[in-house]
Amino acid sequence: MSVTPFLELASRAAGVKKTETTLPIAKKGAQVTPLLVGDDLSLRSSLTSPVGYDREIVGLIHNHTEIIEEDQNIQMPYDQFCREISNLDKLSLLWALYKSTYESLAKERQIQCPKQNCKKEFKIDIYLDELIHEDTYTPWDQSQPFYEYGYPISVEKNGFIYEFITKIPSIQDNNRLLSTVSIEILQKNLDQSGSVFSKPQQMVLLTKAARLTSKEDGATAETDVLEEMLVTFHGNIPFTVSEEFFEKYNEHFSKYVPNFYKQVTCPFCNHSYQYPVDLEVKEFGLLLIVISIHKLL
Repeated sequence: MSVTPFLELASRAAGVKKTETTLPIAKKGAQVTPLLVGDDLSLRSSLTSPVGYDREIVGLIHNHTEIIEEDQNIQMPYDQFCREISNLDKLSLLWALYKSTYESLAKERQIQCPKQNCKKEFKIDIYLDELIHEDTYTPWDQSQPFYEYGYPISVEKNGFIYEFITKIPSIQDNNRLLSTVSIEILQKNLDQSGSVFSKPQQMVLLTKAARLTSKEDGATAETDVLEEMLVTFHGNIPFTVSEEFFEKYNEHFSKYVPNFYKQVTCPFCNHSYQYPVDLEVKEFGLLLIVISIHKLL
């Protein structure tokens, strides 16, 4: 179909409102355009599968995102976008997508004062601008790009040394793991725990490579094969090793997790506190089934 004056003007109108945001891990700026009618329809059509829905979300974010490079906006090729943008940056893009589409995230949401001697319920409005504070983002401060960086974690248990080279996952890492685990298992995880990945699968998502060494005879083996780590972490890693793994991972990486919250004051007791907002719950009725690192930490 040829581009008519009406279609050209409609296209211009669709891109008028843009929201600028920061990608703290990729260390880039971005501008995001609003959701359109067809986006909602495509999301609804993909709800039958966590994998299909996640891919649809990533594609949708990519389509609406322009990366700011040297004072000009470009749309990264999809493969580069998935490789060089982290799952934590994806949260920032979700905020911008909501902000460009809606000024308000929720109207008259009922919440409860957390103070022990109050616990009264009251209603608040949540606007997107209110969720960004000086401590919302911590920029990536390592010399290497996040997708090249690896942080070593070592755990000794029962005569063995478990060594992991850990990372902040990219969108590509997340997509690859989703494609490797069966839809049935992903759905089971979601039904049982509210998270798409189980604990062993989360460990795989956060790991570049692993090495196991026997202190008794010095025998050692290592792998960076995704499928091999999935099998090993599921059936051969002691629970106490995984607990120490997550504890050490959090100590190093948790500061990079975006902190979205609204500052709230209880009208009954005047207690002031931070009300956390999970941006992966879509306020206009669809659950975004995508992996959030802040649920793993």
